[in-house]
Amino acid sequence: MTYKQFLKDLNNNLKYEHNAADKICVKNHVTILETCSDYRYDFKTDDYITYEIKSDKASLITKNFYIEFLGRDEKPTGISITESDYYIITNTIDYYLIKTTTLKKLCANQQVKTLRDKSSSGFILSCALVIKNSIQIYLIYSAPKAIFNNLTFSSSVIII
Repeated sequence: MTYKQFLKDLNNNLKYEHNAADKICVKNHVTILETCSDYRYDFKTDDYITYEIKSDKASLITKNFYIEFLGRDEKPTGISITESDYYIITNTIDYYLIKTTTLKKLCANQQVKTLRDKSSSGFILSCALVIKNSIQIYLIYSAPKAIFNNLTFSSSVIII
């Protein structure tokens, strides 16, 4: 993957981070305390819970989620170094909330895949396994607008 493609993918994935953050804020009656653009987590709410959001559109076809743990030059990334309390994994349609510790346990002894361009390695988890061990966040209807990291997006009411 080129750096240009990486930036394009990163920008595309921000909408899923915003949707996930929005759903958590409405469900838990919290606000975003801070965002984080490094390995630790994606955002922290004012109840001091941290979340990492990962989108995997290919999972709609493969029926597997790719959970990255190693990046270029064999540098630890993703699940191997996150400090988040929870992961929110989305196939770009459905969102699944799972404790990071639970996800790490699920990754143990799972198949590992290295991408063709050797840009990362990750665990392959079946969507069914992730769904069984997570809580799905449902979108019910739109509510008033909220502000997240200087971007405006619509809030959603969710049921867990």
